[in-house]
Amino acid sequence: MTGTTLLLSAAEQRLQFGLARDGALVFGQDWAAASQGVELLAPILAAAMGRLNLPFSSIDRIACVTGPGGFTGLRLALATASALHHTLRVPLAGINYLELLAEGSPCLPGQAVRVLTHARRELVYCQDFRRCAEGYVVPLTEPCIVKTCAAFENLPVLAPYATSLVGNGLSRHPKLREHAACAAFMADLHDQPSWEAFLRLAGRAAYAKADLAPLYLRASEAEDNLEMLAERRGDDPAQARIVLRSLLDRAPMDAIRGCNG
Repeated sequence: MTGTTLLLSAAEQRLQFGLARDGALVFGQDWAAASQGVELLAPILAAAMGRLNLPFSSIDRIACVTGPGGFTGLRLALATASALHHTLRVPLAGINYLELLAEGSPCLPGQAVRVLTHARRELVYCQDFRRCAEGYVVPLTEPCIVKTCAAFENLPVLAPYATSLVGNGLSRHPKLREHAACAAFMADLHDQPSWEAFLRLAGRAAYAKADLAPLYLRASEAEDNLEMLAERRGDDPAQARIVLRSLLDRAPMDAIRGCNG
């Protein structure tokens, strides 16, 4: 992978921004920003590019996590990627967040890993992978959202692959650990993506000159509580639902233009 690649993720109330040149990481920043992502991402991007003495025009491609994860964080990262894509006319590639965690896990070739990340109360995102002989992980199932009580269903079928568990689903839902005896639980060190894994996925991703589709898997908190929020503001709940749906159906840049009038 030659040239300069911008790496973006905001899937789990954390912002990650990195720059890779010719496949090697030259800058990486990771910080918790649950409520300040909108204010932080753009100025930090600009400041980092300035410190590296790199103009934005030097970016050749963008790899951005599309989900699953928090609605606000994903929309922030995708809107930023879309704005740069349209401004710089560079291709984009989407990165599955669960695959990113699996790629960074310490499982060996031939072994399997189940990724469980927090979705909301009593819910986790889940996907199974196996590390192939070439060293990278391949999906065994599709990403899904399940109740915590079902997080270990079908886990025995992975037993021949010496299954391990990664992701913050187990730390955010401690009761899950009581039922994880049939797999090896990996330390919280693997709850967050590693830059090495991000580089590997970005290096073999498929890039295209088109906006990325988010992988939400669930509605946002605002969407679930829209009627209550609209009534508090004195708005018509039914009309608010129509407006929200029209915004969600738009491409990121079109949604930004609509919000700005």
